[in-house]
Amino acid sequence: MGEPLAGLDGIDWAGLDHAYGSAEDVPGLLRALSSSDEEKREAAVGELFTNIFHQGSRYGASAAAVPFLVALAADPDTPERTWPLYLASALAIGYDEAHLPSGVDITAWREETARLRNSDPATEARRLDAWVAEAANEQERRARAFDRDHFDFAWALRSVEAELAAYDAVRTVLPTVRTLLGDDDAGVRAAAAYTAGWFPEEASATLSALDALLDAEQDPTVIAHALIAAGLLTGETPPAQSRDHLTTPAASGEQTPHAQTRDRLTVVGPAGGSTALARSREHLVAGPAGGRGFLSRCREHLAAAEPLPRWAAAIVLARLGAADAAVIAELAASSVSPPEGDAAFLEGDLRLYSALALVSLDEVPPDAVDAVLSGLSRTHGDASFPMAEAALRLAFGTPAVPLPRFADLTPAQQRTVRTIAELPPDSWRWGNLLELLRAWGLPTVHDECRRYAGLA
Repeated sequence: MGEPLAGLDGIDWAGLDHAYGSAEDVPGLLRALSSSDEEKREAAVGELFTNIFHQGSRYGASAAAVPFLVALAADPDTPERTWPLYLASALAIGYDEAHLPSGVDITAWREETARLRNSDPATEARRLDAWVAEAANEQERRARAFDRDHFDFAWALRSVEAELAAYDAVRTVLPTVRTLLGDDDAGVRAAAAYTAGWFPEEASATLSALDALLDAEQDPTVIAHALIAAGLLTGETPPAQSRDHLTTPAASGEQTPHAQTRDRLTVVGPAGGSTALARSREHLVAGPAGGRGFLSRCREHLAAAEPLPRWAAAIVLARLGAADAAVIAELAASSVSPPEGDAAFLEGDLRLYSALALVSLDEVPPDAVDAVLSGLSRTHGDASFPMAEAALRLAFGTPAVPLPRFADLTPAQQRTVRTIAELPPDSWRWGNLLELLRAWGLPTVHDECRRYAGLA
């Protein structure tokens, strides 16, 4: 194959920016990814993650780096070929938590970007004033007012332009990514499947390639990634999560982990319809490229013994509206004790992904809620706050502000509050957890929360 970095010096990198100013150091960092020196390679990928993808932000140099990253991933002589591929994925979509469990709503993304391009500072100021005025309560009003007061139109516009440019840069080289689905290296195949699953506008070609991969694949990790990627591209993307990160300072780049709103999907569960009704929807999803039904393939994996593909099948079936008792049982079990194995989604937090899939259902049985609470009780540190958010959504639906007396809560709500109150001190040190509790009207001081829950 050709030289992966051909044309690198033809770009005016000094005229592009990244998080720390001029991007003139990017060519050297890209070259270092091919170095025979492992420490040099590790340092280079770390630098790239912090300058062209700083805390989720993208810059002028981000899109420019994408073709070289994917070319390096496709070059057999590149020592760690998954690194540049996962970086390219991050540049395309930011933190994947902003798009899970539903997938990328590219239509809404493009519409919101176009809206901001056609707006101006005065128009945005009026829009944000109205948004603040529509707050449901004083607490929400203060939070919205904070976002409004820190909004910078020029910065927000630059951010959305850079984000979409990086996404489209990866979309342009997606044919190369699809060829990597047939690579000899299982890690590369898994990374390629993960990357390809974020581009619904390319669903037809990608689903055909994933179908061919799944027909022959034996590696459980690759199968799991391919199933989820195909699931994210199959059928209509459910209503998108809030894309406030495109127009508010919480994100237009520096996306706050787990802060995006996760709208519920319309999914048939045991309390929302029969197993037969859930299965009756499966005819709606034909197999890619006219092959056997994709949901039939998922059902086979759900009934099989291999843990990681079985879990992935449950994730997919929940997303596609085919969640029956077996799916919910698998997701509940994985919320407590997730399967072992490497997965790129949510940085490998399979417990959280399972809980989010349950949150997306219209109806969840009490034992599944208890499973999420059991999983939450096993977390600590920064793993606690996203699981706590999932548990709160399952138990409360939406925030109840002001919060009722503890005695007036339902049993499930009481168990949820108690589980959060009993989280270890290293979980309570995270501002993310405190921000979440504040949004739900819960005490943000550990001892006060324990007293509210009757534990002190």
